[in-house]
Amino acid sequence: MIALAGVSARGAAERGRPRPTLTFVSLEHRAGVLGVIGAPKDGTSLLLDTIDGAAKPTAGRVVVLDGTPDAARPRVARVSLEAPLPEALRVDEVCDLASDLRGEPRRAAADKLGAIGVAALAGRRVRSLALEERRAVLLALALGSSKVDVLLIEEPLALLDPVAPRMVVDALRARAASACVVVTTASPRDATRLADRLGVLTAGTYAPLPPELAYTGVGAEGVASIRLVVAPAHGKRGAAALAGILGGDDAIARVETSAYTAPSGAVAVLVAGRDLALVARAVTRAIATTRVDVELLEPSTLSLDAVRAALAARAASPPPGSLPPGPASLPPSAVPGPIPPPGAPAPADAPPGSLPPGSSAPASLPPGSVPPASLPPGSVPPGSLPPGSVPPASGGAR
Repeated sequence: MIALAGVSARGAAERGRPRPTLTFVSLEHRAGVLGVIGAPKDGTSLLLDTIDGAAKPTAGRVVVLDGTPDAARPRVARVSLEAPLPEALRVDEVCDLASDLRGEPRRAAADKLGAIGVAALAGRRVRSLALEERRAVLLALALGSSKVDVLLIEEPLALLDPVAPRMVVDALRARAASACVVVTTASPRDATRLADRLGVLTAGTYAPLPPELAYTGVGAEGVASIRLVVAPAHGKRGAAALAGILGGDDAIARVETSAYTAPSGAVAVLVAGRDLALVARAVTRAIATTRVDVELLEPSTLSLDAVRAALAARAASPPPGSLPPGPASLPPSAVPGPIPPPGAPAPADAPPGSLPPGSSAPASLPPGSVPPASLPPGSVPPGSLPPGSVPPASGGAR
C-alpha cells in the first residue's frame, strides 16, 4: 500500500529543462495497477522518487507498506528510465546478484528473463546492452522477485521489441494480483492497457482520471473509437463485411479500413461513434454476425493533451447529479497527525481557548438559527433539507 497526503517536492535542476515539481499531491493505492499519465517534466519521475525515498518531500507525508519509504525500500522495486546496472557484470551475474540482495533463491537467468521474452540477453555484458535492453532486464528482475510488494515502473511498454508488449502486459497484470504497482507513462494508450485506475499529472498537479475520459473527446466533435484487426485469412473481404454491417448501425458515425503493418494481409478497421459503450456493442454484434476472425480489438485512446482537455472540461462542468468538485489534493495543514487520547491537554504553544489536537469544535450555527436540541422531535432545522432529499448539483468550477 502507498499513500501520499498533501505532498510537495522539487526535483533536481537540469540545464535547459524545467525543474519538475509536485504540488500538494494526494493519492492512495493498495493493489493492482495505478497508471499515472504525464511526462517527466510534469513530475512523474519525481513522484516515484518520493515513493521509493530517493526524494524527500518539502511538505506532506508519504507512507509505503505502513511505514516510511526508507524502511520499505527492500520490498520496493524501481524500473527507471535510466536503467542503472553494474557495467562490469554479465546479465546472468546481475540476476544472481539481485536474488542475493533480496534474500531469494537463485534461479536460472534465462527463466527470469524469459517471462518477457528477453532470455537471449542472459550471456551478454551489461556494457554491451542498449538502453531498451537494460530496461527490459530491470523489468524482468522486478516482475520476477517474490520479495517485492511495490513495483514502480516508468514507461513499461516503451522501446520494446514488437512481440514484447503483450508479454509485458500479461506478466505485469499477473504480478499485480499480489503487489501494488504504479506505472508512469506519457502514453494514454499504454496506461489504459495496463492499469486498473488512472490519474494525470500536469505540471506537478495530480488528478484522478475517470477511464471513459481517456477514450472520448469533448465538445461537438468528440467521438469514441475502436480499432479491430482482421486476420489475414479473412483480410479485405472480412473487413468489407464488417464495414457493411457497421455502416448501417445508428451508433456508428464513421468506419475506415486500412492495411495493417503486421502480419501481412491483415486489415485494420477503425469504428467511431459518440458513445463508446454503444460502439462496442455494435462491433460485437457485427463480429458475431459475420464470424470474421479478429486478431486485435481495442478502444482508441486520446492524446495526452486531449485527455487533459477532457479532464478540465469535466471539472468545470460536472455531470448532472454529481457532487461538487473538491480540491484535487490536500494542503500540508490538512495532513492528519497522530490523534491524542480523549481529554489530552492542548500543546503548550496552543492559543488560549484552543482544543486538543485531533479534536473538533462543535459546528457553529448561523445567526438567528435555532439550536437542534430545542427543536420538537421530527422537525427539520430551518434551511436544511428533509431526510432522503438530494441537494442540487453544483456547477462550480474546480
